[in-house]
Amino acid sequence: MAEISIANSSNADFDLSHPNRDKSLGLTTSMRPDGPLPESKIVMEGRVVPLNHEAGVPETTDDRLEKHKNDDSHHEHQPMPVVPAKSETTPQDSTALETAASPTRRDSSSRILSLMADLWVWEILSCVLATICLVVIVAILAVHQDRPLPQWPNYISINSLIAIMTAIMKASLMLPVAEGICQLKWLWFSNSDPRPLSMMENFDSASRGPWGAFMLMVQPRKHYLASFGALITIVMLAVDAFSQQIIQYNNCMVAEAGVSAYLSRSNNYSGDAVSSRPGHAETSGRTAAAMSLGVMDAIASTQLLVQFGCASGNCSFPSTPDGAVFSTLGMCFRVKDISDQIHRDETNGTFWIPTRDPTYQPRVGFVNISEDQQYTLLYSRKNLANSTEFDDLITVDMLMLRINETTCDIAHTEKCPKTPWAVRSSLIPCIKTYSAIVNSGKLNESLLSTTLLKKTNVSAIDVTTSLNLTWSLATDTVIRNGHVHQCETSETPSTRTPIAISVNNTLVLSPTDAVRYYEPGCVWVVEPLEALAQNQLLSWQWDVEWLQGWTDNTITAQGSDWLRSFYHNGTASLETAEIYMARLTSVMTTMMREHGPASGYVQGDVLMAQTCIGIVWPWLVLPGIMVLLVAGFLAATMSLAAADGSFKGAWRSSALAPFFHGLDESVKKAAVHSIRGRRGMENAGKTLHVKMIDRFGVKVLGS
Repeated sequence: MAEISIANSSNADFDLSHPNRDKSLGLTTSMRPDGPLPESKIVMEGRVVPLNHEAGVPETTDDRLEKHKNDDSHHEHQPMPVVPAKSETTPQDSTALETAASPTRRDSSSRILSLMADLWVWEILSCVLATICLVVIVAILAVHQDRPLPQWPNYISINSLIAIMTAIMKASLMLPVAEGICQLKWLWFSNSDPRPLSMMENFDSASRGPWGAFMLMVQPRKHYLASFGALITIVMLAVDAFSQQIIQYNNCMVAEAGVSAYLSRSNNYSGDAVSSRPGHAETSGRTAAAMSLGVMDAIASTQLLVQFGCASGNCSFPSTPDGAVFSTLGMCFRVKDISDQIHRDETNGTFWIPTRDPTYQPRVGFVNISEDQQYTLLYSRKNLANSTEFDDLITVDMLMLRINETTCDIAHTEKCPKTPWAVRSSLIPCIKTYSAIVNSGKLNESLLSTTLLKKTNVSAIDVTTSLNLTWSLATDTVIRNGHVHQCETSETPSTRTPIAISVNNTLVLSPTDAVRYYEPGCVWVVEPLEALAQNQLLSWQWDVEWLQGWTDNTITAQGSDWLRSFYHNGTASLETAEIYMARLTSVMTTMMREHGPASGYVQGDVLMAQTCIGIVWPWLVLPGIMVLLVAGFLAATMSLAAADGSFKGAWRSSALAPFFHGLDESVKKAAVHSIRGRRGMENAGKTLHVKMIDRFGVKVLGS
């Protein structure tokens, strides 16, 4: 009996004797045209099945094989005509089959799906979907980086969302890789010499998972592009592990809604002094005490005196790009070595420096005033400006005898040689700009810049001799809420710009001196009463004051605590003088920040400890590389398929291809003795070399 491959079911009546039928169906037959035809056939589910004449039932495969063996001896060289089988279905059924199978009446969606499959659309869309997933992952991570955990429903977390997107991306990437490896399999067997049939199994296994991919890579005879796809399959296993490392959780501080922190600041120093009598003023007791503690280094940190509010103990404040949070009125200082002005009195061996008032001239050395005051070790004298451009609030000169602490026994300094040294220190009202943050209940401020104020009356020499002398300055910008604000000015006074400013950018002495008008927040002023009170308090501590002793032992010197702190047991230097003045002016700045009608507060955020999302971006490199590699692999595979002429309608992983275009009968007969289960087929495939050819339909032929 003739062996016939399955015909196309689109037509119930067909002619197998048509000269192009075999090629159009992709079949190779072992038919004998001149042999006897079976007397009857039936059509079952679109298949032509011969009947067993004796039993009246459809013949089985074993029946046909047995009959084929018996007939081979009689009809080995006789062609057998083939006629189409007659269907026993009704005319109505035949018409229905023809109508359903007609290409002109196919459903439009089926044609679209077929076209998409032919043109690799599904694989391309898979790459696009993987790219979209990667972009979504990056977007999700970027939005939530360094932020608290999102308040999502309990069953959804950012980790699970990233895991879902990674799984979709990974699955989308595996489709084009698997389909590409399968298509390369057909190209491997069609565009070369015959190859082992077992390679079919190797390619199929590589498209199914990592183990098969590994086995394909270690084959002696490699298809390098397919091996590259196999490598992608293996490396894809690491994508999940990498994606799990992208997100790390850490503790962070997050601003609490509805709660604010604050810091004191001021641009007008007033309300901190009282006038005891004409020409005299006294600062408040709190300010005087704070200044005394500051110069004697009795305060662990002057920032402990700053008024601030921070409910959680951790607060931040808005800042400019360079870190500036706020500006405030304060006190600055200058320190200068004036030892070049020291003179020696050859008559008694003492040392002195000139001053504007020679009545109380600083002099140190063996003065022999009394038994208890034989030696003067330090002498302090307030000095006055030598120029009308002198903007200091107070200037003091200090002359002293000091020792070399590296060579002197500090316990017996009277035996150590002493050298004269002089220093001039000045205090000047100024604008200070700070950065600020509160950590664990402790305020941390850093001074970023200073701008000196000027005397309103440029001809004034000293605040004690000038009536209503103020220090002031108008600035064009101020810092507000972390931003540099441009100050509003006008040529005439208005409700928004009422402050008259002179050509020197200071307050005016008379209305006729006004050249511009500023808004109050941009004008910095130390009022006359406060300036006088500060000057007189410092004068009481520094002007015509000294440290003396019955010997020249620097440790036992007696006198003002302010001067003893400055003297530093006879080891004072320019460095220690700067530290002394920095402590004093820091305390004075703190007091000035809390007084005045224009005093205010810097608003900030109260921070609460929460769990925040940290992103380790390098772990995202592998998923990104895999998307690029898969896209490149797919493009290379499509290019090879196009060059082979099989770009459109590529078989890829189709399970029907082996049925329609299987082994030639001669190949199967040659190997049938070795086929014993799967292992037998694998062993036979290793020794059997085949190649796909297009002869009467695409077939797999042996070498």
